[in-house]
Amino acid sequence: RSSDLKNLQYVPTPLATSSAMRCLFLIVSAVASAGVHGGHPQEHTVVLHRDDLPPCTEIGRSPGAEAGTVCRRQRQHWNRQHSWLQELSKRTTLVSHSEHARLRRHHQPIRQGAQASLAPSGQQRVVVGSAGAEVVSDSQHEEVHTAHSGQGAALVRMRNLMDSQYVGPIGVGTVRRGWTNLEPQAHANVVFDTGSTNVWIASTLCKQKACLERTRYNPEQSVTYSPVRRDELDVEFGTGELRGRLAVDDFHVGPFTVKRQTFGMIQEEIGEVFDYLPFEGILGLGFPSMAVNGSTPLIDNVIQQKVLPKNEFSFFFTRLPETASAVFFGGVDSRFYDGQIRLFPVVEEYYWTVELVRLSLGGHVLNLDETGAPVKRVIFDTGTTYFTAPSFAIGSILDRLPSCLCSEVAALPVLTYTLRDGHGLTHDVDVPASMYMVGSGGHSICDPAFMEVDVPDDHGPAFLLGEVFMRHFFTVFQRGDGSGPAHVGLARARHDPEAMAALEMGDVRHGSVAGHEHFVH
Repeated sequence: RSSDLKNLQYVPTPLATSSAMRCLFLIVSAVASAGVHGGHPQEHTVVLHRDDLPPCTEIGRSPGAEAGTVCRRQRQHWNRQHSWLQELSKRTTLVSHSEHARLRRHHQPIRQGAQASLAPSGQQRVVVGSAGAEVVSDSQHEEVHTAHSGQGAALVRMRNLMDSQYVGPIGVGTVRRGWTNLEPQAHANVVFDTGSTNVWIASTLCKQKACLERTRYNPEQSVTYSPVRRDELDVEFGTGELRGRLAVDDFHVGPFTVKRQTFGMIQEEIGEVFDYLPFEGILGLGFPSMAVNGSTPLIDNVIQQKVLPKNEFSFFFTRLPETASAVFFGGVDSRFYDGQIRLFPVVEEYYWTVELVRLSLGGHVLNLDETGAPVKRVIFDTGTTYFTAPSFAIGSILDRLPSCLCSEVAALPVLTYTLRDGHGLTHDVDVPASMYMVGSGGHSICDPAFMEVDVPDDHGPAFLLGEVFMRHFFTVFQRGDGSGPAHVGLARARHDPEAMAALEMGDVRHGSVAGHEHFVH
């Protein structure tokens, strides 16, 4: 964990001669470095810049050694390891050792012909990720719209949890501090999930060990809390289950507040994912048709209460563990993406589903079901980590993408998702092997970042694109006024120093910047 880096003890061992220290330094570099790729459970590292290293006097040196000599050795060693990681990250997507092992365990029965499907039911999904792509735009029939300028727009910075999930803080409920000051009753780190609709928050109703170790919402202390008569809620996900009671309270997201939001107070968490990922809730960003018990989704309350200048939100994911990722509400900032944002209409407002014309690997078509009919749906899901494929397609994909040496990844073919826009034109999203193959840094073998997930029959079959894909694409989710068609927008994400510095300093310009950012339908 990146927080552990602050507590590392530097021991007086000559870096140039100690193999143990070389191994330790390599592990630290792979687990907490920066020029690496990231995703749901997978590819990140926090960059240890040269200037982040402690002074030579803190490292210690052997008797008689000059400080300058030790310092030079330490800097040279860092340069060698940093260059090695940078070079490796160009060939493949780096993930943690545990995440790589989990992915390989998932692949094993599929490669052996067994069934390993994680079959969602209702709103079930998988917390699982990896890849990127490039939008090939067509200049014909383009309708350009200027993004709304940003009064009331909001930015929530997020952090990467163990290469598995991105979380960001929100406020829940209201308490009075003095005569006039009002503050949230609880601050929760939540998953902003486009693959579900309900809102869940850890509460004092939950007495499990994992709950007791995290921030919990206490309804008895919130002056804006209201109970719900039919208050039982039970929702299954691909990796677990949540049970609890419904409640109504105010939610504070960045600078805006949503009044009287219905949500689930977590009373019981079932599944190991809740034990090893320290998040305190799920903020569903899906459509009303998916909502359990007919409750109004948060985004629909945003639309009805007119709290944002534009009813859209977008994601900027990076490889870094700390707060170097973000979700934007109500506007976009052109410093975080290149070119134009290409919009694709949502074909069914349940999941954020776009029409898939073709999925191909080196010219071989992969989106065919058992009868040879094409699968025409791809879902954009920020609660899913990897690429996913239906059970009838995953075997063919893995057959064509065997495990290989990471040094040989560049020889693999390009994976192409062909999508259809609102004018009927098609656009290719090309994913090179360096994005869809993953390795763990210290391991020489790389594997395809695909998992098997079956979408419910009423809304599938479909392929999913998760967080790792979105690390390479700035992804926009547009609702409009709630009555017209929704859209998903894609533009190549920028991870250059300007974007990272702006996010670090909170210097984010929402909406149009001198009229340069626009959407293309």
